[in-house]
Amino acid sequence: MSDDTLRVAVALIPGFPILAMALLAALWSFGRPSERVIAGVTSGSILASWLTADLVAWVWLQRGGATVHVSLGTWFEVDGEGFGLAAMLDVLSLTMAGTTALIALLVAHFSERYLHREEGFARFYILLCTFTAGMLTLVLAASFDLLFVGWEAVGLASMMLVGFCRERLGPLRGAVRVMVTYRAADVGLLVAAVLLHQSAGSSDFVHAFGGAAWPAASTHLAPQVATAVSLWLLAAVIGKSAQFPLGGWLPEAMEGPTSSSALFYGALSVHAGVYLLLRASPLLESSPAASVAVGIVGAVTAVHATMVGRAQSDAKSALAYATMTQVGLMLVGLGLHLWTWVLVHMIAHACLRLLQFLRTPSALRDAHELHAALDEAPSAHTGMSPRRLPVALREAVLRVAAPLLHRHRADAGLRGPAAPPLPRHRPRRARVGLAPRPGGPRCVTPPPSPSSLSPPSARCSRCAARGGGGTPSAPSPPARPSRSRWPSRGRAGAPLRPGTTPSSTSTPWAPSSRASPRSSRW
Repeated sequence: MSDDTLRVAVALIPGFPILAMALLAALWSFGRPSERVIAGVTSGSILASWLTADLVAWVWLQRGGATVHVSLGTWFEVDGEGFGLAAMLDVLSLTMAGTTALIALLVAHFSERYLHREEGFARFYILLCTFTAGMLTLVLAASFDLLFVGWEAVGLASMMLVGFCRERLGPLRGAVRVMVTYRAADVGLLVAAVLLHQSAGSSDFVHAFGGAAWPAASTHLAPQVATAVSLWLLAAVIGKSAQFPLGGWLPEAMEGPTSSSALFYGALSVHAGVYLLLRASPLLESSPAASVAVGIVGAVTAVHATMVGRAQSDAKSALAYATMTQVGLMLVGLGLHLWTWVLVHMIAHACLRLLQFLRTPSALRDAHELHAALDEAPSAHTGMSPRRLPVALREAVLRVAAPLLHRHRADAGLRGPAAPPLPRHRPRRARVGLAPRPGGPRCVTPPPSPSSLSPPSARCSRCAARGGGGTPSAPSPPARPSRSRWPSRGRAGAPLRPGTTPSSTSTPWAPSSRASPRSSRW
């Protein structure tokens, strides 16, 4: 393949999703295209990007596997300084490009059925094309300037898909919080690019790190400059990859559709910070202080997310904290300069977490069916049982960890007035001014001794059925008159249906002989 053909092929890798995005926007502006057309255009463009990335990787291997700098032109130029459009082909960029296109293709195919007849079907696929193009630009960029463009496109698509269900307040506030955190973290990447321009004369990776193949590249920058640039990059990674102390936005970002959560916060977007530090590995090798800082942030995040994730009650939040834990371990590997290990870990974790997120709706449905079949909640598996600890030590640990490991406390300062906390949920009976239901889930009165038991008529009906001794807080309201032709058989004093005998009618407190064992619980 000639150099001109290679240049065109590299430009088409992110170019196909951009063309699909423009085509979908044009079709949407002139009318409502069918779901099959929208999904077909998106899947076809991403498939073309994946095949093109594989072809470019094969050509790169045929040329010996050395680092190839492909210039695609100049965006603009002012006083001799221009914004160059260039791509870097090496093992890191091509591996991430192929993984990105393949994962986006799987999500596009999954969403065709998952979002069937959804109001924002076309909007989702337009944002999916935007994200795919931005992520491919990010991983193929040959400079921090062009990488920043893809970085911002990924953040924009992520924020808009968190607020995909715009008729509810929760997704909108989650999207605002994601946007605020991203904007605060993007300052780090922007300052790092400016420092590279001032110290190296360019933010191009070849000028800053030399032309050696990754990960054997090195930098000629002074250790102080390398430390400053690395720490600013770490600030960007903390926000983008949901690391401590700015990781509280990740569970709130799960308000978006499951497919977008799998793509952004399980597979690709959350790993953009890890890729950034892998690309800047020569800077970390020249700065021991920055390497130690990266390792400490990763270790603290791994411990924090592991402990908080074990207390989550919903599947997506548990997966979110599991993702934070694994990304924290990747940062520990980066601090130890295990570049190849971190790359393999990142690819494997992206594929595994994608499948887990996409499997979550079916897993929840299977759990509900199992719960209905067994008539009891399935026991949760928590791994190492905390009962192995002494009671006093366990209570002391919980008292210390509860205020420190709250998932919204670490980065609550960034929320401010832009994303106020959600209103506390109150039970429906409290909202309408009714007393708590007697013997309901909150009936915690301990069962009395056998000698102090009162007659069954003076006790709460539900507690009496369970053998407890709770007392009702208010008398039960009278039964409403039936509007049907034949009143229900369970109401005392109701007229009998013609052809029935009193033996086939049950009282309010005794179940019918024809009732199933499950319906006779109360």
